Amino acid sequence: AWAREHVGEFGGDPDKIFLMGHSAGATHVAGYAFRRDMWDGGSAGCAGAILISGVYEASLDDQRQNQLDYYGSDPARYAEMSTIGNVDPGDLAVFLSVAEREPLRFQRKGLRLLAEIAVKSDRVPWFKQVLGHNHISEIDALGTGDQSLEPNLIAFVREHSS
Repeated sequence: AWAREHVGEFGGDPDKIFLMGHSAGATHVAGYAFRRDMWDGGSAGCAGAILISGVYEASLDDQRQNQLDYYGSDPARYAEMSTIGNVDPGDLAVFLSVAEREPLRFQRKGLRLLAEIAVKSDRVPWFKQVLGHNHISEIDALGTGDQSLEPNLIAFVREHSS
């Protein structure tokens, strides 16, 4: 809501805001973008969501401290708190990516989210496997001239903000 209200002060358009997150940030963006109960006024308030290597789901087989901090310590609530299994994509434009050399759990969860979005929205979101990169290098490469991910992000934003 703040971004929509103030984007004009920075030369932006409130109808062309994209949410983007990497890793835990992608998990946060997905949790918001696909859970309509979090939206104010029945709209996500953005033109699209860009999800770069998130996890999107709590699981009993991956009890890391960051999962416990994010989802809590009650496994009985994991299914209702996870994005996977609760996707309501609506008309939101989605770009999802995973890195070739990151831990397999990021790739698995990304592909599971991709499949759920496709099934529930009857369209496949934009998807990119970032070849030659790991979990950190894919995001660190933005703005460096590396062409692995950045041109795809720019094309996605341009297509969905016209």
